Amino acid sequence: MNHTRNRRWDKYIHWSLSLTLVLCVLLGVGSVSATDRPANTLERGEVSGKVSLPDGTGVAGVRVAASGRTTTISNAADRYTTTARDGSYRMRLPVGDYALSIQPAQITNVSPEWVVTTAPVPLRVAANSSTTQDFTVQPATVTVQGRLQFPETERDLATDDRPERNPILAWVRAENREGQGNTVTVGSDGRFSIKVLAGGVNLSIALTNPRWIVDSERLSYTAESSETIEVQPNPLIVSERGGSLSGVVTVLGEQRELAPAGVPVRAWRTDGTGVVRTTTDVSGTYRLNVSAGVWLVQAMPVDTENYDVYGNPYDPAMFVPAQEAQRVRVDGETSVTQNLQIARVDTMVRGSAVDSRTGAPLGDGVNGHAYVLYRNNEGRLVRANGAPLRDGTFELGLSSLVATSYRAGLYFAPNAGYEALASVPFSLTASTPISLSIPVLVNNSQITGTLSTADGTPVTGVRGRVLALSNFGGTAFTLLDPRTGSYQLNVGTTDVRGQGGTTWRVSIQLDSRSGYVLDRPRVQTAFLPYNNGAGSRVTVPFTASQVSALIKGRVVLPTPDQLAYASDDPDAQLQTLRNRAAGVRVVVREVGSDVAGAYTNWGFTDRDGNFSVRVAAGEYRVSVHTRPLRDLRRLRTLIAPAPVTVEVADGATVATPDLPFRLPDAPVTGQVTFDATGTPALVRARAADGATVQALTDIRGNYQLDLLGGVRWSVIATSANNDGFLKSQREVFTPTVSTSPQPVNFTLALVERERMPRSTTFTFDAAESQDLRLANGSGIQVPAGALGVSGTVLLVARPLPQLASDHDLEPIAFGYRLHAFGEDGRPITQFLAPVTLLIPFTADQVQALGTTTARLIPAYWDEPSASWKSVDNVSIISDEQGGGVVQVVVDHFTDYALVTPAEIEPAQQPSGVQVYLPLVVRQ
Repeated sequence: MNHTRNRRWDKYIHWSLSLTLVLCVLLGVGSVSATDRPANTLERGEVSGKVSLPDGTGVAGVRVAASGRTTTISNAADRYTTTARDGSYRMRLPVGDYALSIQPAQITNVSPEWVVTTAPVPLRVAANSSTTQDFTVQPATVTVQGRLQFPETERDLATDDRPERNPILAWVRAENREGQGNTVTVGSDGRFSIKVLAGGVNLSIALTNPRWIVDSERLSYTAESSETIEVQPNPLIVSERGGSLSGVVTVLGEQRELAPAGVPVRAWRTDGTGVVRTTTDVSGTYRLNVSAGVWLVQAMPVDTENYDVYGNPYDPAMFVPAQEAQRVRVDGETSVTQNLQIARVDTMVRGSAVDSRTGAPLGDGVNGHAYVLYRNNEGRLVRANGAPLRDGTFELGLSSLVATSYRAGLYFAPNAGYEALASVPFSLTASTPISLSIPVLVNNSQITGTLSTADGTPVTGVRGRVLALSNFGGTAFTLLDPRTGSYQLNVGTTDVRGQGGTTWRVSIQLDSRSGYVLDRPRVQTAFLPYNNGAGSRVTVPFTASQVSALIKGRVVLPTPDQLAYASDDPDAQLQTLRNRAAGVRVVVREVGSDVAGAYTNWGFTDRDGNFSVRVAAGEYRVSVHTRPLRDLRRLRTLIAPAPVTVEVADGATVATPDLPFRLPDAPVTGQVTFDATGTPALVRARAADGATVQALTDIRGNYQLDLLGGVRWSVIATSANNDGFLKSQREVFTPTVSTSPQPVNFTLALVERERMPRSTTFTFDAAESQDLRLANGSGIQVPAGALGVSGTVLLVARPLPQLASDHDLEPIAFGYRLHAFGEDGRPITQFLAPVTLLIPFTADQVQALGTTTARLIPAYWDEPSASWKSVDNVSIISDEQGGGVVQVVVDHFTDYALVTPAEIEPAQQPSGVQVYLPLVVRQ
């Protein structure tokens, strides 16, 4: 077993993904400049290109980084260079596979005037090869500025010019939901200014002092080009955390034994807004400074590290977690005690990957990740441990006191050339070594194809990513060749289920600026015969159309006379509306029987309410999205315009009718209750024409909705009670039209519909592949290097009971929110490689939805368009009982949920049915 790997928290400083490569360079973590690296005898190739703005102007001082694993050295290799004055760059790299990316060369208090919007590009370097790779950055036209006010003890630093007395106290990042934005440092004067793209802007703040907390750690805005956003409140107050968590960590066993010093203890808020960490002292105690809220805390020893028991370095021991995270509520500045447990490793498990066809061990070059699961006394699935699979073998430690029945599995990153077929059950007895053989499928087939126009002409000069998922859990991806429009995927096929082969689902994701949109069907199915192990080769072609049509229109505001009727202060109301007219989001969604993969685009109104959105020829539904979930606490008094449907021909321009905001004239009030007691909740109302209104109740469950008379509305409430998802019956009614409307009153009684998996945290080395599991069997598969090139990553997965509606789709149950953090606590928003989500479902769940597995697709909340979007890269792996697993490939973390088209009334879920799948129902 490898005892040399040290994952202590203080070993690395790990940045968010968008800054990982940059900071590794600045801190000198495993990187040497390509121009400074000494010459050696390694075989090399060359990559060169230019970084420029859309008008072709070169951008100087951009960091170009190549991160990957070479074929000539076994460890990860990170190389970088900086663009010259004309934006050009050149690097010589050892033979191998890389991810080529660009980032600002330095992170300072001065923001770049541009934003990186391109994802890392896979690069294969052959001996003596020469590759050209250009990048385009987008001009940052919005300024976000504000000030942080730090505690009194730091204010004297503002007048001290010595660097050691004027340190970085915070980082502030402004970005959209795709993670595209910029970061600046903040000194003791607290001032910051960041340049970003127009549209939705999320502001996040990371403080260097773990004892600090800022009143608003995440703020959101919508901005037009050339606009300056003044962050409110101004200043943002930074204060000391007033509460604390403390306790004693003991070792599971018959006798009370204190944990050794150095065991990591981590806590995270259930709403995902805070993560803190510490280690035990020599007496096994820990203390964490936290803010008010509900926290989960867990002792998380690393099984690959020997801890000195009782300070004796000659008697080291290894430990694993002995319990799930413990839920603790901290009120105000109180101190809460929560004791924790760990378990001593008493059994070693050694495993190997074997060829599923021959049973022969797979050795050199077979690398991945091994994981072990068990079920606790409540039947919840718990991740016991994990370890790297290196050259076909792995080794890890377990405790027989935690559980005796386990299941082990393997995970391989996409394009590894291998796929694990099944997990292996085993039983554990103390001090009895376990040896396991896990079957693995070796790639034996190919899927090829070409992207063409309708007349058969290959689409060239366009970049895209081809993704494929199989019905046994396989994943593969490659790049579309921009020179020919073709692609080739190396995949595997097997006959383990007696079906004669494997079914793969293939799709292409085109660059949003390519000027093309993929034609339907956007996800295609291919069956690859097994052929007695020889595999097969199939062709899957795609067609695309140019985005050459235009939909334009105008968003209209109420007149001053109308406002005078609706408000006692029409001037103030009109000023509010004028502010809302700038940057109102207009979403255009493709209409058709196939909700999955519907093309969606959006734009923002100018100061006069005009908008224009480019699309391909087709039929579209145009709607105004004014209220993402994050804005629910801000008062909104107008009803969004009714959506309209338009059809546009290739190359044509279509103008919609004016889209008028409407004044509410039908107040609805009431209370949300659970067990006859008022309960905080989210209340959603939907009109028959697609308009949505939603509001959060007060702490006693009281709510008010301002609706429109003469229109049919449905109202529903959702909330949570610890691990229970709560949902009310849907109330459907049509308010009367009246010049003196009387409030309609509804009491919305919540009922527990199903149990939610608990919020869970995972800590791992960014350079190692991971297969992470939640309590309900949901999984997150992370390829090595996907969340950073080095350092420690903390990933938090939590259920999300309160979800927004949009004009077309309605959440059915709860969803998931995933957060990833670097070592310094800053969020990771973009990935260097795709991450796979695994969501299990049962036949009972499908029956409760009144649908079939063929009509289940996941959806995610897309912040820029403020709408739910279906996920293209989906594979449904069914079992013999009618259930199965939904497999989703994603390139960023966001909110995932079960939603349904608004025209379809969702079936009510009977109590006790567990719906854990974030899916939508296809029409």
